[in-house]
Amino acid sequence: MGTVHRMRVAGALWVLLASLGVAHAVGDEHLELARSLFAKAEPLAAQGDDPDIEDAERKAGRKEARTLLKQARDEYNAWQNENPGKDDQVGVEIGKLLYWVNKMSSIGEVTGGGSKPAPSPTPAVPPASPPAGGSGANPSPGATPAAPPPDPGQQAKDDYAALTAFADANKADIPALKDAFEKFLADHPDPSLPEYTKAALRLGQLTEDLNATFKKVVGRDPEALDNNADSAATPIVMLRLKRDLAGKEPELRRNAAKLLGMTRSGAASYALAGVLRDSDAEVARLAAESLVQIGGWRTAETLTKQYRERSGDSQAVALGVIEQIAKKGSVDAKSVSFWIGRFVLSNDGEIAGRALESLTKLGPDGGPGLVEAMESRMDDKRLQVIDAIGRVNYVPGAARLSALLLRGDGSQVQNLRGKSMDVIKGMGIPAIPYLFPALADARTRQWTGYLLQQMTGERISSADIGAWKAWYARHKNDKR
Repeated sequence: MGTVHRMRVAGALWVLLASLGVAHAVGDEHLELARSLFAKAEPLAAQGDDPDIEDAERKAGRKEARTLLKQARDEYNAWQNENPGKDDQVGVEIGKLLYWVNKMSSIGEVTGGGSKPAPSPTPAVPPASPPAGGSGANPSPGATPAAPPPDPGQQAKDDYAALTAFADANKADIPALKDAFEKFLADHPDPSLPEYTKAALRLGQLTEDLNATFKKVVGRDPEALDNNADSAATPIVMLRLKRDLAGKEPELRRNAAKLLGMTRSGAASYALAGVLRDSDAEVARLAAESLVQIGGWRTAETLTKQYRERSGDSQAVALGVIEQIAKKGSVDAKSVSFWIGRFVLSNDGEIAGRALESLTKLGPDGGPGLVEAMESRMDDKRLQVIDAIGRVNYVPGAARLSALLLRGDGSQVQNLRGKSMDVIKGMGIPAIPYLFPALADARTRQWTGYLLQQMTGERISSADIGAWKAWYARHKNDKR
């Protein structure tokens, strides 16, 4: 009997422990499901901004990604409800990616990422209303005097404390925090306050965090998004800092140059580019550093448009900033390489050569810039660029090179055509789909068909695009 009793007790204990284990597992299952849903949403989010597929496919990707991310968010919230005080990085990532999926979306698609509204700043105390019958200029005896205006420094401290409390309570909601810190800068006009610098620094960190998610998942520069507009607070913040930058007080100008970079806003690039050759060397240095901090397509475009037609020295300074931006990462390099390619087109031979070398050093990431550099009217330069496209093996560049497979016997046509054919042939099978448009063009069909025959050993007619596409579908995974 004692043995049976012990067995019953042990069995009951096992059931109790098992039930506790199951309860714990249920909580963990919410988190694991959130992670699984997020992982499934990532490639769909990337599909949602893929420029190489049809719009309908992009829209379908965004729709499914949004659904999965909302489900992931619900599972994560359920896990947190069962585990009070616990956090997991996937909760942060879900919120950031949902933010970007909504940013990708066109008019008519679901918007809003579920972010909490930013806290309103502590309102200024209004002056007391004048007593009835009085003008307010000479209040009657005994009337309550008007409250003094709040001290801006103290107001900033109070508002920043409220903002910090909001941030602590919403650590996972990066989009809401970004809006909140930018709103703080808009609501406080004195950039010299320590709280202003703290908020600008935090805003920059949040912006970089958000952008890093887009770059990682989508593989593109966030500024490539048509819907990635500045917030309502951005123009207010920029206007005040630009005013200081354009002023005459050296310390205010230097502080503005530094703070503009801290915000990481592409909207600051125009003003900063304008002082890149400033007579105050410190302002110019800080502007260059800030432009690199901000980075992105908009900054590189601004620098190119402002400096590409100036003296060689000025071009060199602007190009140097863009080269530094390209070193920040692969996505950054691909994004700004187009503008480095514009410098390859410079009439200053030294600048053009330096830009071409920079693109070549970037490898395939410099490919978009090399394709842009093909717009040169100088055959010698174009031959150098064609050679560079081959050296970095930028396979999408085959599409641009195939436009040079023209009929004709002149030395100019023959040299460009021959060099292009050699480079494309070296790329092998991966280059073939980029040649299909040239097969459809009567000007390039003959030589493109001949090149394809040389690359594949097939004798398919150059006029039979369908047969070439079918051949590629069968052999696209073959080794070169």
